[in-house]
Amino acid sequence: MSTRSQKLHASPYSKLALIYDDIMSHVDYRRWAQYISAIIERYNKETNTILDIACGTGSLLLELYREKYQLIGFDFSFDMVKKAREKRITSNDLFFYQGDMRFFSLNLKVDAALCLYDSINYLTEFDQWKLMFDCVWRVLSSGGLFIFDICTEKNSIKYFSQYIESNAGENYDYKRESSYDKRKNVHINKFAINFDHEYEQIIESHVQRIYLLNEVEKLIAESKFHCLGIFDGFSFRRGSENSLRVHYVLQKVV
Repeated sequence: MSTRSQKLHASPYSKLALIYDDIMSHVDYRRWAQYISAIIERYNKETNTILDIACGTGSLLLELYREKYQLIGFDFSFDMVKKAREKRITSNDLFFYQGDMRFFSLNLKVDAALCLYDSINYLTEFDQWKLMFDCVWRVLSSGGLFIFDICTEKNSIKYFSQYIESNAGENYDYKRESSYDKRKNVHINKFAINFDHEYEQIIESHVQRIYLLNEVEKLIAESKFHCLGIFDGFSFRRGSENSLRVHYVLQKVV
């Protein structure tokens, strides 16, 4: 990786958006979409409209589009939203916009809301979770599903404690350094990106809080939602602290 004396600190997913799909090419979004469809088939077969919260560059929604759902996605990063919009087959098949998962509303009801790929871990306080839960409740139709996932502490310790990765693509190279502070339950990913056409090295720091499952379950119990399942990875087995990723399936029951 090349080094440059000038550093430019950028907001999360601003410059990273330009290479995000390249560095996440290992992610099997098709499998993820099939898993979400299986959850929907099990718990709410009448689902038609889906909202993807923190949709990133829209890769998951493109796979869900194959499943014939009506789809809406938003992301806090406008740069990620721009990349998502570039993927649309037509101007009407998918709708993407910029939004904040803590403060959002829609002028229609949706049958399911998703927040995946540990996006909710970017909310570092439970008060922020409560704001999000309230927004999701308001946009869901009666019986609608709220499906989200978290990365566990085991995942951070086993795979990303003092983790370093570097690679290069067309017109860029990058280095990713990952660390986990067990005392603070904070996971930090730092990206250093060099673009051929830019003089400065771009620095992005991504901070996520790692939550214990019993903390999340307590928050759910205090919310309006009914918990249908807590699942290990991409299965229907019960999730635990030994899981690497846990999916939660909640339902709006009124």
